[in-house]
Amino acid sequence: MSQLEMLTSREAEGIVGISKNDDGGWTVVVEVVESRHVPSTSDLLAEYKVVLDSGGELVSYARGSRYVRGRPRGD
Repeated sequence: MSQLEMLTSREAEGIVGISKNDDGGWTVVVEVVESRHVPSTSDLLAEYKVVLDSGGELVSYARGSRYVRGRPRGD
């Protein structure tokens, strides 16, 4: 999460998904605050898909869906 925060300059909220890849690495989905608002229920969040190698080093990342905190996304 710290590598993603450094690359994006955004605060990671937490890990919302994780799966092991066939090559021994991992794919992790991290929820990130894209834009803070008042009240915080209006914060804009995004999910980032992060791929790590078997040693835990970052291989790639990509931003996925963006949404407002607390609102259903319809998925």
